[in-house]
Amino acid sequence: MARPLVELTKKDAPFVWTKKHTAAVKALKHTLYADTRRRDVTYTPGDLVWVSSRNLPGLNQCSNFEPRFRGPFPINERIGQVAHRVALPPTYTCHSVFHVSQFVPDRPRDPQKTTKEAAVGWLPVTDPDGRPTHYYEVDYILPQRGTGPAAQYLIKWRGVQEDQATWEPASHLTHCPARLRAWRRHHRKAQRAPRVVPAAAAPDALSPEKTASPTPRGGKVERQPPYSRSTCNSTPPV
Repeated sequence: MARPLVELTKKDAPFVWTKKHTAAVKALKHTLYADTRRRDVTYTPGDLVWVSSRNLPGLNQCSNFEPRFRGPFPINERIGQVAHRVALPPTYTCHSVFHVSQFVPDRPRDPQKTTKEAAVGWLPVTDPDGRPTHYYEVDYILPQRGTGPAAQYLIKWRGVQEDQATWEPASHLTHCPARLRAWRRHHRKAQRAPRVVPAAAAPDALSPEKTASPTPRGGKVERQPPYSRSTCNSTPPV
């Protein structure tokens, strides 16, 4: 015969009270810890905010290139205690109500305290009086593409990185004919160089898949540096 429910409840009351008290203390500690990471921010209609791009449609195929916040967008209305409706562009096919934790207030910078960008550009060649001209210095010539009159040359300009090199036709290099002739001789010599097949690959030399490129040192291909790094004048890049 089972014990009465009153006796069971009376006996287990201290244990139940202890569990209830422990749970209440844990909940209070969790609340205090969570509040330390929250911001007591209030917005009114008309305020400009930046919205986290986590819940906005992507602008790039790779999420790593997405900006963290987009905006600023004006707030239309307040919904509840911690949500607001934002005026998003019509191209954003997503919900326009966000939690306040997804906002960053717009704080325009003081123009007087904003760092001015330095003048960035390719330094042209100056005349004997120190005045800039319409010509730029060619550092060296990188690979070319095309042949004949339609050939273009990848020019590394003095003062800029190689990733900013531009393709220029021969008509833009009229002020450095010696450099251009030297590069053409170097290019023709590289094209006419015989193909050297390593000894290990000699039996399969007739196979197009196993034909080796010029290998002057035991089958290892070395990258050839640009022809010259002396400077000459050229017309500005287009």
